[in-house]
Parts: sequence; structure tokens; C-alpha cells
Amino acid sequence: MNELKQSYCDLPEQVDLKDALEITMNLEEEAQQLELSLQIFSSQFKKENAKNDNQITKNNIKLPDLPLPTFSGKFQEFELFKNQFMNVIGNNSSLNDTQKLCYLNSALKNDASLIQSDQNSFESLMDALRNRYENKRALVDIHISEILSVPKIQRDSRSIASKPLDQLWKRLDRDPKLKDLYTQFIDENLSLDHIEEITNMDDLTSEEGFFLPHHGVLRVGNRTRPLRVVFNGSQKTNVDISLNDVLCKGSVIQDDLFSIMLRARKHAYFFSCDISHMFRQIDSSPSETFSKNSLEKSSE
Repeated sequence: MNELKQSYCDLPEQVDLKDALEITMNLEEEAQQLELSLQIFSSQFKKENAKNDNQITKNNIKLPDLPLPTFSGKFQEFELFKNQFMNVIGNNSSLNDTQKLCYLNSALKNDASLIQSDQNSFESLMDALRNRYENKRALVDIHISEILSVPKIQRDSRSIASKPLDQLWKRLDRDPKLKDLYTQFIDENLSLDHIEEITNMDDLTSEEGFFLPHHGVLRVGNRTRPLRVVFNGSQKTNVDISLNDVLCKGSVIQDDLFSIMLRARKHAYFFSCDISHMFRQIDSSPSETFSKNSLEKSSE
């Protein structure tokens, strides 16, 4: 107690608070800066946690198993198999060569499984498959064989084509204007040599040619060609085969509409035109005209 009393008595009567006030203000400023830093760090931490939570949620989504493409040895199917397999397995950087080779061996079936390579590696086996199934001559022979094996269509197509023609003429008899347009269509085709009249029908039986059914479509408001005659190549015969079924379809040679419109915007002016009677002017071999017969009438 005596020591405390002595210490109290030794205190000066006036204490200089200037330095203490400045220190206190500095401490308060540092505390505010620390609080702001903690808030920024907390905000960044919450964003990072939310991002990780979303990533975990995505990774936890159970997707269905992706089936491995298979190849049984058909030449015409190899290109599709090769592209699919390379996208799924061949270009997968997480798989080593041995794993890719195992997947490739498991994907080969029947005749394709007999293909062997000089080296026991994925690239060597894939090269062996390319050498075998990218044979252009073999592909051409297969396509020719498929064309020659197409079933014949020369059956009772004449009676099938006569039904829509009878229905068309019933409609024409009720509408003289439509009948006049249809007659003009036939006369125009004859004058332009787009069609040829067969006068002796006894020489052309239903077994000797294919008759295309057709019908007329009236386009109201079209001043240039109000009547459009449609030839139906998808009409089935009595053997359930149509002309479209046996035609060899070529590849699409024109660009898509989106590409055409983009190119058109590159120029200040462009012309849009149409070739009159374009498809009717495509010539055919005389030996193939039997497949493009059509029944017509001049009057009832």
C-alpha cells in the first residue's frame, strides 16, 4: 500500500494528452482499414465458395454412359465409325496408347476384328483399318452393286397414276378457269419439247414404264404462274416402291440459305433471279425416258 501511495503521489499534476489523442486516431484509422480489408476478403471468399459449389454440383451430375461406336467390316460404314471413334477415344488426351488400343479392339466386330497390324499399337491398327476400308475402288464397286440390285419399279403404276388424274379432271370440269390453265400447261410443254406425246398406247403397257401421278395446285395471287402442276415421285406402286426410292441421290451442291444471305450483305447491290423451267430442261438418255411417263387428258 505504501508503494502504491508513493507512486500516486509521484504523478504530475498535468498530463499532456496531445500524443495520446493522435495515437488513438491512428489506431481508429487502422481499425477501419482492417475492417474494410476483412470485408473485401470475405466477399471474395464467398464468391469462390459459390463457384466451387457450382462446380461440384456440375461434377456430381450423373450422365448416361456413352456407347462406344462399333464397326463390323462394311466399307460404306467405316468413315462414320472412324470419325466417331477418333472424337471419343482417339483424340482423348487422358488415355494412353494401350488404353486406346484396347478400346479399338473391343469396337471391332465380325470381319473387322480379323484385321491385324505389324506393331501392337493404336496408330498401327488404325492405319491398317484405313488401308483396308478406305479403298476407293472397293467403295465404287459396292455402290455399283447396290444400284444394280435396286428392285424394279415397272409394275402397275399406270392404274395408280390414273386415279389422281381422274380426280383432277373432275375438279377441272367444275372450274373452267383452272381447266384453261391446265390446258395451257400441257400445250406449253409440248411446244417447248419438254414432253412428247405417245399416240399408240397399245405399245406402252404398264409393265414397260413408270407413270408419274400428278395434280394441279392453284396459287391464288400469283400472276405469272397461277397453276403449279406437281409430279408425285414418292407415290408407291403395288409393290410398295416409288420412283424416289430407287433414285441415286447426289450430294447437296448449293450453299445453305444462311451462307448465301451473309455473302449477299458484302455487296451494295445483288440480283436475285430464277431459271425458267430449269428442271424440265434437264435432258435424259432415251433409255431412261420409260421412268418418266405421265398420263394426260385433253377433255373428258
